[in-house]
Amino acid sequence: MKVVSAKVNFEINDWISFTKFPHVEPIVIVTSISKEGIADAAVKTWTTFINLKPSMMVFSCNRQHQTAKNILATKEFVVNIPCEDIVKETLATAKPYQPQINKIESAGLTAIPSVKVKPPRIKECKAHVECVLQWTKRYGDEIIIAAEVVSASADKDVMEASPEEKCNLLKPILWVGAERYAGIKQSRSFPK
Repeated sequence: MKVVSAKVNFEINDWISFTKFPHVEPIVIVTSISKEGIADAAVKTWTTFINLKPSMMVFSCNRQHQTAKNILATKEFVVNIPCEDIVKETLATAKPYQPQINKIESAGLTAIPSVKVKPPRIKECKAHVECVLQWTKRYGDEIIIAAEVVSASADKDVMEASPEEKCNLLKPILWVGAERYAGIKQSRSFPK
């Protein structure tokens, strides 16, 4: 028989309480480009697909972040899916930089052209989702950004891998609270 722990009620109303609450979020790098053509990269965690036909993604960030400013100005971005091998470089994109600095290069990553949008993909990431802005919704200092997926790409070995091997190659990373991450090293089939 499984033992169930007592439940504790908890309010999430600020950053400190949010980081204490047990939850997981996938870690991605969103690349965007300014009106002046300067590439930007920023680690994000509140990202997910929301529809398939048409394929749509959403994520949220602070309206004052360069990412939000760039996307509102140019209407395009790329969601890059990093692996645990580049967690240090991924987190380096969270550091504050001046808007004229290329954060991709500063983080030790490599920009490569995208297929259908101007913001670049990141070579070291295992998969990429190119997006065109569809709508936004503001909540206080935050903005939810919804976009149509116009192109997706992934490393060939990941795409050709069996379902059992795909996770071993992707090595996805999850945010699990303040200054903590977890790497996923194994996947399993759902029980029947």
